[in-house]
Amino acid sequence: MPIFARGDVKAKLLILFFLRGVSFDATDDHAYRCLFELGLLDYFTFRNSIYELEQEGFIAEVPRAFGQTCKLTRDGTSALDMFEESLPLSERKAILAYIEEHTDEMLGQTLLTSSTEPADKGGYIVTFTASEGNRIVLEIKMQLAAEETAMLMRKNWAKQSGFIYDTVYERLTKE
Repeated sequence: MPIFARGDVKAKLLILFFLRGVSFDATDDHAYRCLFELGLLDYFTFRNSIYELEQEGFIAEVPRAFGQTCKLTRDGTSALDMFEESLPLSERKAILAYIEEHTDEMLGQTLLTSSTEPADKGGYIVTFTASEGNRIVLEIKMQLAAEETAMLMRKNWAKQSGFIYDTVYERLTKE
């Protein structure tokens, strides 16, 4: 009887498996949408796992012209190679099927990304980016005092980005 990974270990392996399965530079948002839509991970588990994978050196966030992408590191690939079989085959097949079915959509969609980094003199700098293809259409940077506020704003970015873009455009094109 196979022994399957559970909890945080399973969440991290699912993310690593997704990143190895895509044939393009994927963002963490791509991974989240896949794993969430398949019912495999919730938002907070995903965010915590992405953070820990990066801190542990299993993934690296790579800056690109259209935002950051996530890449497996050598250690991430080795870990996945060793423990991939502890993910149920049905879940691995579902992830690969999702990738195959949604690749064109993921490549052509407006990518909404956000990141948080500590500010030099305390607080946090949050960057929100909307891009289409390889072109940034909107980028906003804000310095915030509380990490909780930064995380809440990042959570709401996808839902509110269209309204924010429209408002900025409308206000700045008035004479």
